Amino acid sequence: MLLYEPSQVFSCIPADEMQTLRQLREHQNRPSMATTKPEDALVYLQKVKGHLVLLPLLFLAGEDLTPAAGTREALVPKVLWT
Repeated sequence: MLLYEPSQVFSCIPADEMQTLRQLREHQNRPSMATTKPEDALVYLQKVKGHLVLLPLLFLAGEDLTPAAGTREALVPKVLWT
């Protein structure tokens, strides 16, 4: 029995495995299983019942995503971003 995460098979973005921009770039450079091992990906897909929905709660949690000072985005009140 193959046990894979959907992000390993399909290279999904966003995902909880990517908490920094460095991890995101590394993840984007890795080939997905659908391209490297299509047979295993097909076996995984055949076992899926319903829909795959990922809710990444930790995506880029380690990054400061505050807009840079002096930009239009920084002038907008923070209440609009939350």
